[in-house]
Amino acid sequence: ALVLAVVVGIVLARQVLRPLTQLSTAAAALGQNDWSQTVPESGPREIQQLGQTFNVMARQLYAMLTDLEKDMEK
Repeated sequence: ALVLAVVVGIVLARQVLRPLTQLSTAAAALGQNDWSQTVPESGPREIQQLGQTFNVMARQLYAMLTDLEKDMEK
């Protein structure tokens, strides 16, 4: 039973850590003005929601930056 609990724990941890690592990498890329970054919207429900929210935020930031640059050119 202990071995099964450890295996289940490892699997669950990977399901959470992998998307969080991808999110961290994508956030760092956005900080370097790489606006092509998106994160997968998969995994447990909370991780899906976090991925969706991040992707929306990234698109909105890019749109705002683009609009600001256009306004500055005028």
